[in-house]
Amino acid sequence: MYGAIVIPYRLGFEHDAKGSMRVLEIVIDLIFGVDIVFNFRTAYQDDGEIVTDSRLMARRYLRGWFFLDFISTAPIYDVVKAGGANSGGLRTLKLLRVLRL
Repeated sequence: MYGAIVIPYRLGFEHDAKGSMRVLEIVIDLIFGVDIVFNFRTAYQDDGEIVTDSRLMARRYLRGWFFLDFISTAPIYDVVKAGGANSGGLRTLKLLRVLRL
């Protein structure tokens, strides 16, 4: 819920998080990162049978939601901003987090 409200606001008004709000956003990113790790180990059902093979679970996740999860969780904007490059178009990548919710 936080991301669905705050991310569009921050993008629209170019307002970066500071202080405790920045810490909160880092914690949220870490939680999404842990979720990515858990998704690699999540069993699924295929033809009425539960698949628990690690390689098959990882392959299914990589072919499915992994790309969206990774792009929406990785701090791409922060890395580009720290490098001093112009990051105008990369701000919209943060909107992918809203899709993930």
